[in-house]
Amino acid sequence: MTATPSSTPAEGPTPRVAVVYHFLPNYRQGVFDALAAADGWDVTFITGHSRPGQEGVPEATGLDPVEVTNRWLAGRFLWQQGLLSHVRRERYDAVIFLGNWMWASNWLTSILLRRRNAPVLYWTHGWIETEPGLQGKLRRRFYRLADALLLYGHRAADIGRQYGWHDDELVVIGNSLPMPTPDPSIQPWTPTALSDPALPLAVWISRLIPEKKPDMVIDAVAEAERRGTPVNCVFIGGGDDDQSLRRRADQKAPGRIEFLGPVHDERMLAAVFATAAVTVVPDYGGLSIPHSLIHGVPVVANDDPTANGPDYEYLYPETNGSVFPKGDLAGFVDQILRWTHHEPVDDEHKAAIEKQARVDASPELGAQRILDTVERLLRAKRTVR
Repeated sequence: MTATPSSTPAEGPTPRVAVVYHFLPNYRQGVFDALAAADGWDVTFITGHSRPGQEGVPEATGLDPVEVTNRWLAGRFLWQQGLLSHVRRERYDAVIFLGNWMWASNWLTSILLRRRNAPVLYWTHGWIETEPGLQGKLRRRFYRLADALLLYGHRAADIGRQYGWHDDELVVIGNSLPMPTPDPSIQPWTPTALSDPALPLAVWISRLIPEKKPDMVIDAVAEAERRGTPVNCVFIGGGDDDQSLRRRADQKAPGRIEFLGPVHDERMLAAVFATAAVTVVPDYGGLSIPHSLIHGVPVVANDDPTANGPDYEYLYPETNGSVFPKGDLAGFVDQILRWTHHEPVDDEHKAAIEKQARVDASPELGAQRILDTVERLLRAKRTVR
């Protein structure tokens, strides 16, 4: 059961807040539920359905959103038909947008709200690194329409300060996942396509796309075998590279790699993590990092913050995982073997990793930070009036 944020807004009419997304993904279920259940707040979700390239991602349930129609251009640019007229009619006290500058309806609806003196907030990754050129200018111009940026990480806030944003305009809310409920009935997963299922297991949990370097994981498993310290690996996720990666695995690491495809059943994922020794993230680590950590499984990622998402901030080297020089296969294998063969985590260490991750990626704390920011902005607007 989802806990609700602890504080409530000041006395007066219940604030009406809208949260605008392109679709409501199930990995946001925890924070969405916490926002919807917050005492003293009236939170409405406004959304379309899915987006190009993400049709396989299940949607959050039980939220009864206002539905608009997504009109996509080239899979990136979006107009949400019905959003502007709905917000004009309903007169929300504040609106939180998923902060994508390529969505034209966000621009126009934000301008409408600013003219009404209603707080505008953008829920966004922000910046991973400074961004020159036209795209960087457009992003910064868009962000200036918001009263506050709700950011996933501190690096984005640091870059925002370099661009001239003030501290009270940059709120780090973190990322979040629904927190699994410990279930002693879940048994560790048993591989079915591996020649020696007893070997230590590495997990990949992400889309199978070239940018994330899944081929490097296969090469690492092959290198571990060559060194005489074999490991198994399971790939969880789908993507266009699935078949070519399967062929590569058969050629380079036969009997050591199993592909499960996309898995969204949390009991199945918990069973796999119960078997795992480490999660491998060779490039652009995102939700796979906290997803592993909330199950007590350490993570190996590269050492370049600009080559990872903001979730990289949840990785504390030497505590809940380790890093290797970006692109260095030998270093990658060294760190995998550290957790599979040389320093495997015991039950106490596993519990400590899980405990910290439940704070870092807490949906309740994320929702609380969002609503605290909305309340602060509403107070400021009332004071100005």
